[in-house]
Amino acid sequence: MNLEAKLTKREHQMASLLAWGAAKKEIALKLFVSVRTVENTIRSVFSKAEVSKSSELAAWWFCKTYSIPLSHSPLKKQIVATALLLLIASNEIMTGYTVRMFRTRSKVRTEAKIKRPRRNESNYYLPEL
Repeated sequence: MNLEAKLTKREHQMASLLAWGAAKKEIALKLFVSVRTVENTIRSVFSKAEVSKSSELAAWWFCKTYSIPLSHSPLKKQIVATALLLLIASNEIMTGYTVRMFRTRSKVRTEAKIKRPRRNESNYYLPEL
């Protein structure tokens, strides 16, 4: 990872959104650009930061943004990772994403509990001849 990499304003915006877990389509919608533009820009960020995965980019972005040195001991890295996970989880809870997820599941369960007639039951309507 290259913590000395200089990003343009747009690259920084996209790297920030990707680090926080946004999908490329979400980034494109938020910044009013095409998905292809996002892919090309993120590819440029990957080469500048010398990373190859989105998870590595997220770690690089947090280290660069919050001035976290890469030379921490494993225990310190675990503490920092836990703190970042709590930060992301609190953000998800504050936005209500997890609440919507649970509501969706409860609706599915509720709909599944509705009693429907079975095929072998003789409650079909037959017209009189």
